[in-house]
Amino acid sequence: MVAEKEILNEMKLIYAGVALTILAATLLMMALRRFKVTRSQAPPVAFGLSPIPVGDNSIKSPTSGDAVYWAQLNEWRLEGQSDDRRPMNGSVSGSSGSAGAHRSVARLSHQTMYKEWSKERHD
Repeated sequence: MVAEKEILNEMKLIYAGVALTILAATLLMMALRRFKVTRSQAPPVAFGLSPIPVGDNSIKSPTSGDAVYWAQLNEWRLEGQSDDRRPMNGSVSGSSGSAGAHRSVARLSHQTMYKEWSKERHD
């Protein structure tokens, strides 16, 4: 009888230890999650960069008329391309083919359109 009570006490101790371990792990995961969320919501910090003063007139505005300055600054911006797509009337012809057949026809027509466009572009 005494041995059974000791075994029960040991089992209660083991269950309590497991429960406390699970609780501690859960609290740790919650704390890490909270840290991650609050850290991602914080405003980014610019290291080594100072903010531009409001009254600083050394920065040219787009209305300053210095075309060379803005052309060099925006070198990567090119003129827009012309719209070389063929006009469509918006109607779709009804065909009784399968979906695979539709994809095949579309693929072939896109390839031929690309070849025509490429020839025109390189000529």
